[in-house]
Amino acid sequence: QVPGAVCNFGEINTAPQGVVKMLNGAMSSARRIDLTHQVPVKLDDTVILAATMNPQNYAAVQKLSKEVLDRATVIHVNYPPFVSEAAGFYPYEAEILARHIPCLKDASQAEFYKIWDHQINGDRSADARPFLTDERIKMLNNVHQLLTIANRVRDEYDRHQRGEVSAQNVEFVFSMRATVAIASRLKPD
Repeated sequence: QVPGAVCNFGEINTAPQGVVKMLNGAMSSARRIDLTHQVPVKLDDTVILAATMNPQNYAAVQKLSKEVLDRATVIHVNYPPFVSEAAGFYPYEAEILARHIPCLKDASQAEFYKIWDHQINGDRSADARPFLTDERIKMLNNVHQLLTIANRVRDEYDRHQRGEVSAQNVEFVFSMRATVAIASRLKPD
């Protein structure tokens, strides 16, 4: 009901079908949610409905109804790229993890990119020395190692899901939630 609001329904494809079905009216021209034994909730035309969902091969996931899929625009989002054949390793997920690491969280984006490129990619063209400390160097190396492992597991998981013969039997995907949880526990020693 709040003009301009964004309503996000997290992991919508794990919700019971009856709950998801209540959203049909919100995604139609009626722009309302009919709740059992309640007054319908009318959504302002500027309200944006968004939802996240897990891949179909995750546990407890259900297919969304045709009604929901007909009314929605589905956008597939992958993990941020990590390996660049031309430039070494991208800093995108590392930057997200850095926000959960005390010695890195105060670095601006420009500073973080400089120290990442200096320490991880060996780029000495940008002067990162003012932003580097022994603790930051150790933590950057730890984050790089964590992301190397996470991306290897993700790649093997994807290959396994596609049924590739040479893939290892990986039934766990290394989520970004998992990398954040691990990064927040990393120590510089």
